[in-house]
Amino acid sequence: MSIVRTHTTLAGLLFLALTVVPAFLHAQNAEEIRSKIDEQQSEIQKIEAEIRTYEKQLDAISSEKQTLQSAVYELDVSRNKVNARIALAQKQIDATNATIEQLRADIQEKEA
Repeated sequence: MSIVRTHTTLAGLLFLALTVVPAFLHAQNAEEIRSKIDEQQSEIQKIEAEIRTYEKQLDAISSEKQTLQSAVYELDVSRNKVNARIALAQKQIDATNATIEQLRADIQEKEA
């Protein structure tokens, strides 16, 4: 998240440079300058709070992503398990059919 903080700091400095510096040039007195600085600081704090909110949302989304990835993985493993059970059942059916054929052949041999 240090990239976000770096961008926040740069954005804050740029914001100050574009808004506060012109205020210095056109200000009538020190009181007006102080008022403008306070106003800009207040806006910066609001933007920083908004950024923190977005960071929390990104963290939550990341957690949800991990949860969803786990769920998808679990579904994949479950699907593989079901496919293996189907293959097992098919092999058991094939083995039972082979046993039936063997018994049928044995019966025919004894009847002949």
